[in-house]
Amino acid sequence: MSHMTRQKAPCPPDDDSVVRRVLDGESSAYALLVERHQQHVRRTVCSLIEPSAIEALVQQTFINAHQSLGRYKQGQSFAGWLSGIAKNLLKMELRRRIREQRHLRAYHQHLLDGMETQAVEDEIDHLHEALEQCLQGLAPTAAQLVQLRYAEGLSVGEVSSMLNRSSLATRQMLFRVRSALRQCLERKVRGE
Repeated sequence: MSHMTRQKAPCPPDDDSVVRRVLDGESSAYALLVERHQQHVRRTVCSLIEPSAIEALVQQTFINAHQSLGRYKQGQSFAGWLSGIAKNLLKMELRRRIREQRHLRAYHQHLLDGMETQAVEDEIDHLHEALEQCLQGLAPTAAQLVQLRYAEGLSVGEVSSMLNRSSLATRQMLFRVRSALRQCLERKVRGE
C-alpha cells in the first residue's frame, strides 16, 4: 500500500514579515502589501470622497505608507495603519478643497465688486433668481443646512451641533448640496 502524502501549500507571509523584508531592502515585496490591502484602503476612502479622486488617494496612501514603513510597529494591524494614513490624506485633501473654495469665493466676490455695468447687474439678478429657484428645490434638510451655514454664517461645527451630526458628515452633505446647486444653476443658465 502506498501512501500519498499531501504537502500543504505554504502559508502566505504575514504583514509583519513582509514589512521586515521591505525594510531589509527587498522593495519588490511591497507589492504584496499593496495587493493585499488595496481594496481595504479603497473602501476606507470611497464613502468620503467623489469617485474621480479615489484612485489618486489610494495610490498616495501606499506611497506615503512605503515612505513611512520604518514607523510601522510590528504586531499592529497593517490594514488599520494604512487606514490611518488614508484618513489623514483625506483630511488634508478636504482642507485643501475648503481653502480652494474660500479663495475662489473671494476671487468671485472681487470680480463681482469690480463690475458695475447694467448687463452684469442683469446677469447677477438672473443668477440670483436661478439660485432662489434651485434653493427652493432642495430637500428640507439640505435647505436648512444651507440656511444655517451660508445665510446665518454659522461654522461647520455649530451647524453640526445644531443638526446633531458629525463635522465630517456635515461637510460631506455641504459638498453634495453645493454640487447639486452648481449643477442646478448651470442648467438654469443654459435655459434647461
